[in-house]
This record gives sequence, C-alpha cells and structure tokens, in this order.
Amino acid sequence: MTPTRGVEGSGGSSREGNDVRQALLVFIKLPTAGRVKTRLQPELSPALAARLYRAMVDDVFTTLERPGRWDLVAFFSPPERERAFREWLPGSVRLAPQSGADLGERLANAFEWSHAQGHSRTIIVGTDMPTLGSDVLSGAFEALERAEVVLGPSTDGGYYLVGLNEPRPEFFADVDWSTSGVLEQTVARVDAGGATYHLLPEGTDIDTWQDALAVLEEIVSEDPDGSAGLAPRTRSLLSALMEGTLGEND
Repeated sequence: MTPTRGVEGSGGSSREGNDVRQALLVFIKLPTAGRVKTRLQPELSPALAARLYRAMVDDVFTTLERPGRWDLVAFFSPPERERAFREWLPGSVRLAPQSGADLGERLANAFEWSHAQGHSRTIIVGTDMPTLGSDVLSGAFEALERAEVVLGPSTDGGYYLVGLNEPRPEFFADVDWSTSGVLEQTVARVDAGGATYHLLPEGTDIDTWQDALAVLEEIVSEDPDGSAGLAPRTRSLLSALMEGTLGEND
C-alpha cells in the first residue's frame, strides 16, 4: 500500500523545541496463562505462551525506556490490576488504564488522554513486536513533524504502531479489528478525513507460532552472536523452545 499523501522523512531530533512534548503509549496486558497469546496454541501451552508474552514485554520496555526523548506510559488492562503492573514494570514508566468497548475506542481514548496531558505528538504501540527499535520510534516522531498520521504496517495486514498529532477518533471507528483489513480500512478513514500520513517499514508481530519463528530468524540474522542485545529475552526463550530444552516448570 502506498501513502497517497505521505511525506518522506528527513532526519533530525525527535524533539522540536521546548514547546513539543512527545508521548509513547504502550498497550499491555498481564501475562496470564490462557489470556494472552492464545493464537500460539497448540504449539505452545497457555503457560508457555504467557511466558513468551512476558519476555516480549520486558524486551519492549528495555528498548523503549529513553528518558528525555519521550514520555513513556503503559496503558494497561485490566484496569483493576494496577498494583500488579506497578510491581512488574520499571518504576520510571507511568501507568494509565485502558478504557473502551473495543480496540478502536481504546485507541481513541488513549489519544484523547495524551492530548489532555499536553502532548503534541503521541505514538501508540503494542508489545507483539519485541524487535521494535528506538530508531524506528524516533523516525515515527520525526514523521509527525510533516504528516498528521504515522502508521507502522505489520505483515498480517494490521499495524504495529500508530501516531497522531491530535485526537482523531473517526480514524478508528467501525474498523474490523483482528483481521487482515485493519491497515487498509484505517488508511481509508485517514484519506476520507483529508489527513496526510506516512508509512513506516513493515514489521512482524508475534501472534502465531509461525510469526515467532520468523521473528527468531530475524533476530539471529540481525544480531548473530547476541552482542547487540536485540530482544534478548525473547531470543533466549524461543531458542530454548526450538531446542526442546524448556519445559512447563523450567
């Protein structure tokens, strides 16, 4: 898909003066067996799928915790388990509860919340892409200097990242979430709203076992000896699963 009103990046700082505040919101769940990464079954048990999810989350926050570059906020669900999230995540990460009947409403409400906090640029990501680098995030914020919307397409037809300069709830209304048409439908709504947008490089979310194998191959290819520290927890767990050296109780 080609951005019909996209704008090419030109580099530069992720901040554009003291009047610009940037927020990075991460949508997150508790790593509860049977409640997360259910599409990894039957290749993985619910318990092992939850362990993989925890590893992915830990890798994501290690990478994205960059004080001074953006305000990092974990948008958590379920909202009544704030204490569990506080005990799990780094102390520097701000917490805010997700709200809304579906993903579209939760995204729209999160953008509204961020705008009310005084952020001029807001990006939302999930935790399904442990290889997401801070360089991609910086590029996404830079894109928002020239476009009103930035999207990171995923190989399954959705997107791993969405960013806005101001709340636009209509972009997320009546989208068929969890289908291969999510990106196409969202771009159509952006087009209908007359907004400019920028597409980032395509990435792979881990939703299925095949996705997990593809991401492990990507990690090993980009960081053969592990010295770069690319998604180390995810790499270690997936490697152990592939080698058959990790059991339910390990």
